[in-house]
Amino acid sequence: VPTDMVLPTAGAAEAFPLVATLEPRHAIVVHPQFTEPEAALRAAGISVGRHILNVSDGFALDPDLVPDDADLVVVGNPTNPTGRLHPATDLLALRRPGRILVVDEAFMDATDESQSLIGSDMDDLLVLRSMTKTYGLAGIRAG
Repeated sequence: VPTDMVLPTAGAAEAFPLVATLEPRHAIVVHPQFTEPEAALRAAGISVGRHILNVSDGFALDPDLVPDDADLVVVGNPTNPTGRLHPATDLLALRRPGRILVVDEAFMDATDESQSLIGSDMDDLLVLRSMTKTYGLAGIRAG
């Protein structure tokens, strides 16, 4: 990944308040999900909706069911706490003109990374990664 595409933060969780500075009008957080993205958006006064995935279909993501008017969509891949790894094609299908897609890949190192979007050169995509999960560096807070 080119260095000009990387913004080190004190853990990936610190990046969520930075996402709020994009000032979306209608954010959607795909759930089940780590609580920090939604909490950071709400703390910044952002209107946040939820798109809830169903246990009955293994928490599969159907991009067509995410509201079209969302100008920011946050999704974990793999999702914490379910561990569901969404296909990269499904995540990319969430892209729309005027929408920012935020993919929390904090646990991607636990997979073969074949579905990672890291390094994708797209102006409307933010991929968050973490060093604390894989390397046991929680005290260092690096993401």
